[in-house]
Amino acid sequence: MQNVCLHQAGSSDWPTMAELLTSAGLPLEGAQAHLAEFLLAFRAGRIIGMVGLERYGDAALLRSLVVIPSEQGNGLGRELVRHLLDRRFGFTRVTGSDIPAAVMVSAEFQGACPSSAVAMRLDLSRPPVTVRPAVSADVPAITPPGTR
Repeated sequence: MQNVCLHQAGSSDWPTMAELLTSAGLPLEGAQAHLAEFLLAFRAGRIIGMVGLERYGDAALLRSLVVIPSEQGNGLGRELVRHLLDRRFGFTRVTGSDIPAAVMVSAEFQGACPSSAVAMRLDLSRPPVTVRPAVSADVPAITPPGTR
């Protein structure tokens, strides 16, 4: 991901964003209304990827993750999501009945989202998980009883 800059979307970015969404087969509905919650990836002044977040009370919809074909496979999508959420992954697949009612009012769920889309959930009320290397003081807590 050399020479990639990440920036919050601005109104002047919308035409290019709309073109990118359309070329990826993703819906435009509702995206422009949440423009300030989109994160864009640029290389040499050109948008090469983006992801958005729509907030609805204490719930949010992660949407419109797209990376141009020539940039796919190098971790840019993962990096966009990581920067957008600023926390560890923890999404779980959910069924329609598990989607918060606050999110169901989004344009995505009012018909813009294709029926093949996968719904996933991330609990934003829990503190993020911190991963670190084990230290000697951790041995009693991580060693099964009877093997110490």
